[in-house]
Amino acid sequence: MTSTEQMLGMTADSAGNKSLAGATFVKQRFPELVFGPALPGVQDFIVENTRFENCVIQAGMFYVFDGVILRNVVFDNVSSADAFTISTRAVLDHVIVSGSPKRGGLWVKPFETRDHAQQHALGDWLLRIHSRIDVMLDISSYRGPEVEIVGLPPEKIVIDPERHFVVRREWKDSIDWKELSIPPTGFIRTRLVRLQLFKAAAGIYDRPSKGEENYGEAMKEFAQLREIGVL
Repeated sequence: MTSTEQMLGMTADSAGNKSLAGATFVKQRFPELVFGPALPGVQDFIVENTRFENCVIQAGMFYVFDGVILRNVVFDNVSSADAFTISTRAVLDHVIVSGSPKRGGLWVKPFETRDHAQQHALGDWLLRIHSRIDVMLDISSYRGPEVEIVGLPPEKIVIDPERHFVVRREWKDSIDWKELSIPPTGFIRTRLVRLQLFKAAAGIYDRPSKGEENYGEAMKEFAQLREIGVL
């Protein structure tokens, strides 16, 4: 058992399948929170009906790795020195990230792997499970630092449109950026580069707040894309 699994009181059966259900952690300090990795069918890793409220990850990682299943799990006002980083090859089933942590952020992305056979197996497994999930992730009440979610279907993520927006990779060629006078270094186009980097069809990002350096630039670009019916 890892340090995270021991701290949370996770159980493991004789086959090495690990689980945690019906737990609540309030105002606890963890050196790290690391879930997984796992390979479903070989070793399962399931956390369900569990809440983390006003907890602090002191210095270590805050990660959800490939193959992990999170079902009905809430992370409310969990603060971390680093971003809460989640693999798109984990299963998110009605996971809520909420609150206003002062540190950290939320980053959902494909994790790198050199095991292509394992990656393919995980991909097939995810396709079967994702078709049965209506809501993967709810960030509508998240008021924390930076958000970047790439590689999950936007229609299965609940956002606050006043704070978050969807970018689609197809915009790279379907929008005449030159006519709009939006340079490659523009607020939205730099996020399109991120989607290309991760080979993702869509991403979700946070809108800048008033007072941030790029606020005026971003608001102008949003207005231009609304005029052409994109946003």
